[in-house]
Amino acid sequence: ERLRNSAKKAAGLKPEEKSKDGPWADIIEAAFSTKFLEVLAIPQNLSAVGLHLTVPTEMMYETYGVAASEVELDVLTGEWRILMAHLLFDIGMSYNPTIDIGQMEGAFIMGVGQVQNEGVDFDKATGRLLTDNTWTYKPPIACDIPEHFTVELVDGRKDRVNNPVVSAVMALLTPILGCCAIPWKPTKTKKIYKSAKGIGEPPLLLASAVQSAVYEAMVAAVGAPLPDHSLPIPARPFSLLPLLEAAKPGGATRDDVSTATGTSASASVAA
Repeated sequence: ERLRNSAKKAAGLKPEEKSKDGPWADIIEAAFSTKFLEVLAIPQNLSAVGLHLTVPTEMMYETYGVAASEVELDVLTGEWRILMAHLLFDIGMSYNPTIDIGQMEGAFIMGVGQVQNEGVDFDKATGRLLTDNTWTYKPPIACDIPEHFTVELVDGRKDRVNNPVVSAVMALLTPILGCCAIPWKPTKTKKIYKSAKGIGEPPLLLASAVQSAVYEAMVAAVGAPLPDHSLPIPARPFSLLPLLEAAKPGGATRDDVSTATGTSASASVAA
């Protein structure tokens, strides 16, 4: 559409004015023929900008996942490593399992960083950001990847209940819900697309299994529940060390035999 005027102008050129490189060169020449103060060329805006906005009713569905993690905790340093992580996620019919598994792995490790590694610190006096490089801000790296990492995609289409009575009732309630300003209506998405679910970010929440496993390892090491039954987020090593004081050799005594060596503790948790 934006080149139409230039194309008309190029088509009206005399034979001796046309380019030897063909019509396309004439169109480009015509597009740049407008000049500011007869000096500077004013090019046509030939770029295209588009944005797809999904209808909210087509995203009104739930995603389900479960994760199990096993970690090993060094009670002397507060450092930990993930021995095992097993993820399952209800994605429906995956169009490309390789991509979806990669998305799950990436989201999970991103979540591990948020709950375990990545913390932002500021100078209390000046407000200056202290964690401004990779020496102080610690995103997950290769050693944070679970040593045994299993990802499974679950297709539960056959197990989903499609009750015609419920569908009929909801169809009748749709106008009423609309009058009450409740934005719900049956999606118009084709059935072939309904089975594939978004998997880009929801698996991030499965990283809570890692933090829960670290918590259980902490409890096993010190022999008692932690204050408020929770860990700080992010649970960085120097945040865990004060809580592990009782598990260190020479620290406060505990009756739990798991603290006898004062070296490590492990725990497995499903979330």
